[in-house]
Amino acid sequence: MFVNRELINLNPREEEYAQIGLQTQSFNPTKLIRFFSSKYKEKFWLATPDLLNEIGVNTHLNLFYQIDEWEHTDEEKPSENKFFQSLAKAIELNDTSLVHSHTPNTHWSNWTWSDFENQDED
Repeated sequence: MFVNRELINLNPREEEYAQIGLQTQSFNPTKLIRFFSSKYKEKFWLATPDLLNEIGVNTHLNLFYQIDEWEHTDEEKPSENKFFQSLAKAIELNDTSLVHSHTPNTHWSNWTWSDFENQDED
């Protein structure tokens, strides 16, 4: 498998899946991607120069704040979310200490109800 132009050779064992909370019964592509992303998380994100190039920004930007987990619900708009409100305030005042991530819940294990294989067909 190639991830960001790098060949990754894997031969995962059942116990490796179990270590991250995945059962191999009813195996599906979602479980495989979760395994890959837990084992090689850093390879699934673009490096900053690649990201800037992807969005067409040619200037160097300093990283203000970076996070990969936050508190999220599907009932609220991002503008109503306490994390995003604190991030907006931190950007406005150029002060990352104002960012409050509260109780992160964006890990996949909190959202298995939305997995493709759990969706009802229309």
